[in-house]
Amino acid sequence: MSALTTPKASTQEAAPALGVLAYPLDPQQPRFAMGLCADATVAAATEAAFRTADRAEDGRTLFSVTVNDQRYVGVCLEDSACRLIVLHRAEPETVLRDVLASVPGVRNDAPSLGLIGESAPMQRLRREIQTVARLDVPVLILGESGTGKELVARAIHAAGNDAQQGERPLVSLNLAALPATLIESELFGYAPGAFTGSQRQGQAGKLEQAAGGTVFLDEVADIPMEMQVKLLRVLEDHMVERLGSRRAQRVDFRLVSATNRDISELIDAGRFRLDLYYRLSGVVLRIPALRQRREDIPALLQHFVEAFCTRNRMPAPQIDHDVARHLAGQPWPGNVRQLRQRIEEALVFCDGQTLRVADFARGDAARNVAVTEVVQPQITPPADALQIIGTDMNEVAHAAVLDAITRNGGNKKRAAEQLRISRSHLYKILERGR
Repeated sequence: MSALTTPKASTQEAAPALGVLAYPLDPQQPRFAMGLCADATVAAATEAAFRTADRAEDGRTLFSVTVNDQRYVGVCLEDSACRLIVLHRAEPETVLRDVLASVPGVRNDAPSLGLIGESAPMQRLRREIQTVARLDVPVLILGESGTGKELVARAIHAAGNDAQQGERPLVSLNLAALPATLIESELFGYAPGAFTGSQRQGQAGKLEQAAGGTVFLDEVADIPMEMQVKLLRVLEDHMVERLGSRRAQRVDFRLVSATNRDISELIDAGRFRLDLYYRLSGVVLRIPALRQRREDIPALLQHFVEAFCTRNRMPAPQIDHDVARHLAGQPWPGNVRQLRQRIEEALVFCDGQTLRVADFARGDAARNVAVTEVVQPQITPPADALQIIGTDMNEVAHAAVLDAITRNGGNKKRAAEQLRISRSHLYKILERGR
């Protein structure tokens, strides 16, 4: 390790819990170390741990290394110029961004945009967000429940904000959370005295409130057919007319919408207008499911642990090295939302010193028992059964149905047959779980 050198300026900027090893492919360039990795013992242990780690196809590899009973997380970045190993206790993407910005000759192509993970699907998603954020084009975000569609919408809005023009508004509306009778007034607003119970001075709708900024329509596939026609008209000319008014005004806004539904099925069934789909889907962004980016689970684990402990003003426990491997082996039909819930539940019941795999056993046992009840052969629960046994069972049933649909390649008929329930009951479970 005598060939390693330590740049003085970089060492002063590095945090005490941070180490870096760099190996330029050019033989004329010296290898160097900084921070913790300037210690030969730490550097040797880091290299040994990296050599035994599973390599990621995108050139970034996560691994763990223990030195003097202290566990660190390592991230290796490889490209055509060099191999860079970063050792840290924080989120991999945070340290990578800080270190790559300070190491000459290594490019940091995409900011995190608030999205956790360095897997190939997440890097692609960040690049797409950066591209569409600069353009005046409607964006449709597709992804399973729990993948973070609203987070992506916020990232698009933030990346498209021009610092010279100041902060622009971001206005969100979940269309599945509103009864059909309120969607029109929420979207378009209403004039004074438009209906009984309305405010005397009237009210601006979400589209007006988003003037100059972004309006995010979540669960857009749930909008009633009669409202689809009105929304289509507004998207064509950006002329907004309040309910009860005959005067239209032009409103400039950026439209971002999202859904976890299969819109093509809804179009085929006559429940969603094809022309509206074309208006919404200027660009389509697809968010990967958690099972498609399992290598991001260690970073997500660290992020959720730190966020939960900060929110509750409690010290963050050490994370046993087996936890990330255990979580990476789970199916996660509820995606990142489910992962966060499981991690936070485990933190509630851990000893406060170390988060272990055993701390997740309580949730695993409850889920396994509940799923067994859901898939009992030849039993079709009554329509209100899930409501009777409570919200937790609703979530478990929803997760079991999503898992079955995934295993059957999206075929709901085969999923219902596998679960031994009727297809209509399967759809009811999906509706309750949204």
